[in-house]
Amino acid sequence: MSIALSPDDAWREMRLHIEWATGFTLCFVFSDSPALSRALLQRLDDAWRFRTAPVTVIEPSDPATAAVDMFEGLVQHQQRLPGVLVPAWLQLTTHAPDVAWDQARSECLGRLNEGRAWLVSDLARPLVVCLPIAWQAQVAPAAPDLWHLRVFTVTLAASEVADKVPGLDAVVGGPDASSLSLLGSPQRIVAPHRWLVEEARNAWASRPEASQQRGLAAALGDLSAAQLDAGDPEGACASARESLALRRQLREALGESPQVLRDLSISLNNVGAAEAQAGRGEAALAAYRESLALRRQLREALGESPQVLRDLSVSLDNVGAAEAQAGRDEAALAAYRESLALSRQLREALGESPQVLRDLSVSLNKVGAAEAQAGRGEAALAAYRESLALRRQLREALGESPQVLDDLAVSLERMAVADDADMVTRQAAASEAVAIRERLVAAMPDSPWHAERLAVARSVAAAPSGGAADGQ
Repeated sequence: MSIALSPDDAWREMRLHIEWATGFTLCFVFSDSPALSRALLQRLDDAWRFRTAPVTVIEPSDPATAAVDMFEGLVQHQQRLPGVLVPAWLQLTTHAPDVAWDQARSECLGRLNEGRAWLVSDLARPLVVCLPIAWQAQVAPAAPDLWHLRVFTVTLAASEVADKVPGLDAVVGGPDASSLSLLGSPQRIVAPHRWLVEEARNAWASRPEASQQRGLAAALGDLSAAQLDAGDPEGACASARESLALRRQLREALGESPQVLRDLSISLNNVGAAEAQAGRGEAALAAYRESLALRRQLREALGESPQVLRDLSVSLDNVGAAEAQAGRDEAALAAYRESLALSRQLREALGESPQVLRDLSVSLNKVGAAEAQAGRGEAALAAYRESLALRRQLREALGESPQVLDDLAVSLERMAVADDADMVTRQAAASEAVAIRERLVAAMPDSPWHAERLAVARSVAAAPSGGAADGQ
């Protein structure tokens, strides 16, 4: 049985598997609401269209030809974007349950199971299969080998109302549909989340229970994040503050259980992010500090589980960024150093998984930047060197995926502006970063993200004379 999450929480979990994919990576999403599944799909597409290319969506419209249409869509996806790890999303949830569509879903899974060798060797990129919740128990019998290959499974919270979300109609299906053409505009980023908030508000009004109030608070938090993505910090502040008020009420009503405190800390982080983007640094810092205090409290109550330590590390990074923005360099450095110590502790506990090593490399870069800002160039250089070594290790382990190469280029750019590095080291790092960026642009010429990063790398290479490189 898969865990049940909101679309945004599901994305935060699923992205770790997809971003680090080096070949075929299979995820299953179970949902009875196309609104919720498309909200998750939108998060995936938002991330990929600026990094590589839009997600390919395949949604058969006729049960009689569903399996054929599915494979035609996958083959054309593979041929259209050779060598680029752009995910494909197979949507099999939008049609009402009936005998014909249940048979079609079974045939699709059977064809995928039969074609698993082609999926692994030729498609060789992430595939998300979205099915009704009732199919959780049916996938393994229908496609046992495929089920064994999965890396992530999630159930989205079911909606009790209509599945139509205003402003979210996907262009999907046959051979000519390669993306969600509607995605990207600010209104369309926000629209599904605003709709889900209203549904959660109505559900709470009809059933004034703690679970419904918690659902509304979560939906408001997701809306706040979407509003930030859409460039509306004031709207994000309003949504995040309302979510926080609801969670303070739940704390009063339910007491300080770990779930209540963690929910409250998440809402405080959402408020902090919105206030920071709105230009109110002190308000952001106050929210981040309160969240950090709660996460220290959870560490005392729950011990040092990986989730507790990672949550604490995130809050420390938030405080560090806000302190740095306020010009308090020593306070920022102290927060980043404590976060780094937690990242090292997680490495000891969890081993050298890609995500653990990447988290550690990001933390080292933050410490390096804070050390440089505080005038300790030698300490900054040591942190940057360790981060770069980790990212070279990740390239050896994972190959040259766009994510791996982008991270490596960031660390090289940091080395190129490190004051205490000698000129030869800086120039070599800058040249290697430019070469990597040029490869990424050549592989993905339509990606504005990589074009922008190449321009930054070239500017660093033109005068690698110290300062702070952008990125993590």
